[in-house]
Amino acid sequence: MKKRWLAGFLCIPLFLMMVTGCGQIQTSSTVSGAAVADWPVKVENVNLTKEPAGVAVLSGNIADILLKLRYETVLKARSEDCSQKELSSLPVYSLDQAKELKKLGVDLALTDQIPTQDQTKAFSDAGIILLSLSPANGRADLCRLYTEVGTAVKGERTGYEQGARMAEQVLMGIDSVARIIPNKNILLTGIYISDLDGSTVTGDMFQNSILESAGITNVAAGSEGGKMDLTALKRANPQVIFCPIGLKEKLESADIFENLSAVKEGRVYEIDPNYMKWQGETVIFAVTEIAGFAYPELKQTGSSSAS
Repeated sequence: MKKRWLAGFLCIPLFLMMVTGCGQIQTSSTVSGAAVADWPVKVENVNLTKEPAGVAVLSGNIADILLKLRYETVLKARSEDCSQKELSSLPVYSLDQAKELKKLGVDLALTDQIPTQDQTKAFSDAGIILLSLSPANGRADLCRLYTEVGTAVKGERTGYEQGARMAEQVLMGIDSVARIIPNKNILLTGIYISDLDGSTVTGDMFQNSILESAGITNVAAGSEGGKMDLTALKRANPQVIFCPIGLKEKLESADIFENLSAVKEGRVYEIDPNYMKWQGETVIFAVTEIAGFAYPELKQTGSSSAS
């Protein structure tokens, strides 16, 4: 039943993305009327002279973006956190296995971690370019990340333009969900809690946009660094709480949370933890599912659309 309403509900933003198109995006395809060549190109102060023959993705988030860009065919290997089913056939490696990756034909590795000096040296010695690309920290930063990934894989013109188009498409998708949120004049406060120590989605994170687009006023929006003081959280008393799968029971029985309105009224919802980590197509699924929990009437809309 859940899959049915979710599939139907998703038809709404995806249809709106299709009919609206991506004509508003400004790309780097021309400079003073001249076409821009794909190679060489610089990404994060790293020079790339040619299209990579093989790519290792060592970040679940970047893997999600590569799937959105439709560049998964260039991949030779993945890290363990790249658990997308589309990549399940790829061998699993880590930042500590530069030599092994080279044997697979990898000449570019993408990660969102900060590698150690030893790891950086090992990749350099193996002849593999290692790019560390930080996750987007907000809506405005999403295009930066997408174009960096696209440019690294397919060049300054082809990759950049695809990255810009797909970033806009994701933002259009979550905005499409935001437009159909009911009762916009009624404030619904909420929070995403990832553990019992106050780790949460704060206002300086891209995931805050996910909550806002789903019609949630994030009570941790004024906090930073993914942490909110538990006393402040108790005082904010959110109406709905979202948490990773497996945490709900512990959260509801914890002293600091048990008297919150969301807990008392049975409005604690478990979601896939990757919804708050990945920034590819998963973003649209995250907004859609969170909105469906927060506004149950949307499930009726989704079920009707799927019929």
